[in-house]
Amino acid sequence: MDEPHSVPKSEPPRHGWQRRRHDLLLALRALTALPLPAALPEDANVQRQAAASWAYPLIGALIGLGGGLVFLAAVSLGLGIGSAALLAIVSQILLTGGRHERSLARLTDGFRGWRLMPADPAQYGSRIGINGLLALLLLIALRSNGIEDLANSLLSVAEEFEATVSYGTAATIALVLAGAGSRAAMVWVWFLLPPAPNDQAGPLEGDVPLAAALQAGALALFCGLLLLSLKLLLAVALTVALVALAMHALGRKRLGGHDEALLGSTQQVAEVMILLVLSATAVAL
Repeated sequence: MDEPHSVPKSEPPRHGWQRRRHDLLLALRALTALPLPAALPEDANVQRQAAASWAYPLIGALIGLGGGLVFLAAVSLGLGIGSAALLAIVSQILLTGGRHERSLARLTDGFRGWRLMPADPAQYGSRIGINGLLALLLLIALRSNGIEDLANSLLSVAEEFEATVSYGTAATIALVLAGAGSRAAMVWVWFLLPPAPNDQAGPLEGDVPLAAALQAGALALFCGLLLLSLKLLLAVALTVALVALAMHALGRKRLGGHDEALLGSTQQVAEVMILLVLSATAVAL
């Protein structure tokens, strides 16, 4: 008697463009709040999600581009640079669902004075403490001021030399690079650290393969090569590396590894630092 026919389970593609497309969808699901096609497998294993981290800088660049387009639209409608910068940040938060901002709040809520206490699973609720609120306000203010300072610096140069400078385009470039570079920093901290004992990593679980970490770094550098001078690219790359090393040391010494709060905070801090570096060297853009 023949055995009943069983329907084979769908598996993620193993090679070629289909696998890349699958990885991109997994990265979109991990980093954004966008509605995704129903064809995306919900049961992708943890290691497959970690291997898809090579695409995080690409998704970050697209998130930055979205913010840049909002900035350009706001300025073209006559809004001031400060308002346009805030709207760009709001659009990015809407695209990501505020995931990394929540992570930053959770991490900073763990500080007791200068000491970071190990993460408590009960901490991962919807409430934010005073430390988290202050950290969110400060970093959003720094992101906004970085964009505004960059645009104002370019306007000053244009007036001084009677030149036409597209500060909207420069702000968009800065947001794209900050999105890509900050996600690369996050991937490298994820690669270098084991999961924390009280890991609440959510979609950011598994062990990132070396190939994925190298590809993530290469994608971020490629974005920089396309949009920046070599000297400015080196300054941004050094900034990203220093942030990643600092967050790696924090995770290793205080948490015993990485969790979602540490990785999301790495992205937030790296994005702010990239924007500040670019605003300080706006003329070189």
